[in-house]
This record gives sequence, structure tokens and C-alpha cells, in this order.
Amino acid sequence: MNPRIATIRSPVESRYRSPDDIVLSSMPISNRARLSRFGDDRWDMTPGIFQTRARSFSRELDFTGIDCPVERLTAKEYIYASLNERLSDGRSRLRPSATVIALRDLRRFMSFVCDRLGTFDAGMIDQELIDAYRSLLVTGTAAASQQIAKYLKPIAELRRLAPHLTCGGLNFQPWGARPLYRIAGCGPKGDENRTPRIPEPVIGALLRWSLKYIDLFSVDIFTARAELTALESRRAARPRRRLNDVLDRVGAWIDARRQSGRGIPVWEKPVGVGGRASALSCARGMGGEVINMRLIMLQTGVNVQTIQENDAALKLIQDAVTELGIERGGMDSVLSIDPDTGLPWRGRFDPISLAEEEKHLQSAAYVLCAYLTGMRDGEVQSMRPGCVARSLSTDGMIERLAVRSTVYKHRGTRGDSAEWITIGPVDRAVAVAERLAAQHRRQRDADDLWLILDGRSSAARRGIPGIVKQINRFRTALDKRYGSIDQSALLTYFNEQT
Repeated sequence: MNPRIATIRSPVESRYRSPDDIVLSSMPISNRARLSRFGDDRWDMTPGIFQTRARSFSRELDFTGIDCPVERLTAKEYIYASLNERLSDGRSRLRPSATVIALRDLRRFMSFVCDRLGTFDAGMIDQELIDAYRSLLVTGTAAASQQIAKYLKPIAELRRLAPHLTCGGLNFQPWGARPLYRIAGCGPKGDENRTPRIPEPVIGALLRWSLKYIDLFSVDIFTARAELTALESRRAARPRRRLNDVLDRVGAWIDARRQSGRGIPVWEKPVGVGGRASALSCARGMGGEVINMRLIMLQTGVNVQTIQENDAALKLIQDAVTELGIERGGMDSVLSIDPDTGLPWRGRFDPISLAEEEKHLQSAAYVLCAYLTGMRDGEVQSMRPGCVARSLSTDGMIERLAVRSTVYKHRGTRGDSAEWITIGPVDRAVAVAERLAAQHRRQRDADDLWLILDGRSSAARRGIPGIVKQINRFRTALDKRYGSIDQSALLTYFNEQT
């Protein structure tokens, strides 16, 4: 047993810092009274995370699952020292956004040691034990060599941080201080950045459709959103009294549909739409189509429940379905003609399909910003409204465009401001993203350019953590609607990557 363990009081306390010490002591944060303390068993890393793409699960460290007081103290001191101590080897301190992963990898190694020794005692760890851990990672997991090197990092850190651990760290140099990526079986360091380029047919198809969404389809999407917003605002402003002209309103609405040669609206995707609308549709034998009662309510100004309770109004709608047929979507906004086909680029919107197309439009804007600037994901997600800068050449003849954002790689926790020279399509994509953000912002503290367009976004969940999945859904929608040879290549490539 390490002799230093015997000096620990019960409950376990650190010999090197007070329970009231601030966890993010090295961060220049003004409101320090609200920061987590060393004695807390849950540490909030949010004040030290400035990258917009950092996921919400990366913001809290939970030590309550570590029952052994020695292990819990070691884990706390390990993270605290990694965040705050400047060691003589000159290595960068741990980023607050990486602490959850660091704790997870440490606990993985601790669990292995406990299984082998019956307890976690850094003084009892030797080269044979860490060799066994490496062998277990290689043979017992499907992790790549680069990931195995990351799993081995706690071993090296327990040596580096030994002076800052009450219970002590490793008393020998693991693997003779050889680089972990070599121990894990990785190739030369330069190999890890040789990411293959996306094939030209694939990125070409994705860029072509992204440009269409930005330059052509976005007009229809914003027009439809304005229509739906106006209908919802009119409904919200209606007088709170029972209507006596239900039949007149429903009848006038049906007459207008009849005169314009349009059917009764049904949902574009009826699956999952339930309630009275589904029951009414099933009763009429509509082959799975579901009447869009929500849109009827917005367009007539009559509450759905009021229509349901009025047998005469229901019969008017049922008879109109027989006479006029159905119309998928049902909103009034007219769709633009796709110049490549001479046909409308899609059917009419309903509230659900409109929300889906807004996400596709956001994905298209993101694709253009990422590909046509060369920015990393974190740099794209750090963009803000108004990030496009314009300047003129010395002769005043050429306008130059640049995107302003933040670089985080090798630039510390807060990152550094930077500019990327770009071209017109990115300028237009940013303008579209700004409009989407402005009309969908939901009580947010930060002025983000990229946010989740489903009402769940918040200041604690900035950026779009699932952007890869969102782009894949965009790709799937393109392939389903416009499937062709190039789109099949797009589908095959992205399936292989995910």
C-alpha cells in the first residue's frame, strides 16, 4: 500500500487543496462565486467551454459514481491538476470541454487495476500490469490504434501528475517514456491527417443541390414560413368566444378550394398523425391518407374541436373529399419551377414538411460554408450573424469576401479570431442561415448562426451537435426525391462513411 494513503483522513480529503478551491481556477472568469468547487461531487464545466459545437454531455463531471474514496479523490485531483497546473514539460493543459472524456478514460483504467489488484493503488502498478492493459485493449476491443493510444493516456498522466496526487501516481516511466502512439501501434505521426478527399462525383452532386436550395428553393421555404406564421398569428389574435358561423366558414373555405380546383388538404406523411383526423380519414376509406385538420383550422379560423363537435361541418368536409379529392400539403404558397425539369421542385407544404425543408435548407448552407471555405467543423459552428466581411481591392474594382470565425485547434481554450477568404455562394448561404436563425430563435442567451431548428435548442446546447446526421438526412431526402446515378453515388459514399 502506498504510504501516502495512510495520511488521508476520513472522509478523504486532499493534502494539496481545500474543498473550497475553484475547479476552473486558471480561467479568467468574472462571476467566480457560481463556479464549481473541488469539494463538490459534480463539476460544471460550462463557464470554461467556449466552443459552440461542444455537446451538452461534455459540460458536467459526475464523481458520484465512484464509491471508493481513494479513487474519487485521485480522479478529482487528476482532473484538477490537468486543468490548472503548468508542468515543466510544457504540454498544454486539459481543455474543459475534454474533461468528461478524460475522466471516462481514467475510470476505465482504474476499473482494470481494481479487477487485477482488488483495489486501486498507483504504487502497486508496474510495467507488467500496464502491458496487460494494453494487450486487453488491443485484443478485447474493436478500437483503432489511434483510439487505443487515447485509452492509454491516463497511464502516462498518472506519472506526469504524481506530485499533485495525494495518493501518489506511478513511480516509474511507462514504457520507458516512449510515445503512446508508438505503443498503441500507430504509424508515423504524419499519417493521421491524411484524410481522403470526398470523391468529385459525390461532392459535386451535394454542392449542386445545396446551391439549388440556397439560390432557388429558399425563396419558397421562407414564403411558406411567412404564410404559416401569419395564419398562426391570426389564430392567436382571434376573439375568445364561441363561433356561431361554423358552417358558413367551413362552407366558404370549401367553395374557395372548389373555385381554385384544389382538393381537401392531407398530410404529406400521414404516418404518426393520429387523433380525430386519422379516425375521420379511416372512416372514409382514404387509403391511408390523413386529412390535415390542423391546416383546416388555421385557414378557416374554426377550432378543430369545434369542427369535431359539429356533425354538419364534418359532413361538409367528408363530402368535399368525395367531390374534390385530396391535396397533399395543402398550404397556399406556390412552388418554384425547377429549371432542370420544368416542374415544381416539390409538392405543396404542410407544417411538418415545411419544418423538414428548413432543416434541409440549413444543411445546404452548412455544406457550402464548410466546403467553400475549408473551415473545420468547430470553426464553422463558431460563425456568428454578420460574420461575412467585405473589402475592396486597391483599385476599387474587386470586392473581396471573407468569413470571420474562431480557430480553436492549438489556440487555447478561448481560441483566436481568424478570417477565411471565400466566394459569393458562401455569402448567400450565410444570409440564408441568418434568416433561419432569426425566425427560429427560442429565448436564447447567445447570438448563434447555427442552431437546432426543432424548438429544443438552448444556450446550454449551442451549435448543431448532430450536424453529420442532419446532412445525411438531407442526402437521403435528395436521393429519394431526385434519385439518379450521381445521387446513388452520394448515397453509397455517405453510407460507407457512417
